[in-house]
Amino acid sequence: MNRFVLRADPPKFDDIPPEDFILTVIMLKAFYKDQEFIRIGYYVQNTIPEEEGDNPDPSKIGRQILTEDTTVHQSQIKWD
Repeated sequence: MNRFVLRADPPKFDDIPPEDFILTVIMLKAFYKDQEFIRIGYYVQNTIPEEEGDNPDPSKIGRQILTEDTTVHQSQIKWD
């Protein structure tokens, strides 16, 4: 089994239109020599506390990764 640590900057909250914010996606793609061999997608449900209104504080947003709806796409590649 291989393991890795993924570190990424959070999304820019101001770049996400409010109507698109309730459901977002995490997409992981893995490549070997410029060939994509796996793609894994997770839906993320975001909840904004009612008291936050139209301009919520990003630190108060609840996020839940919906692992039951994970999508996995594997591709055959040349491993040489």
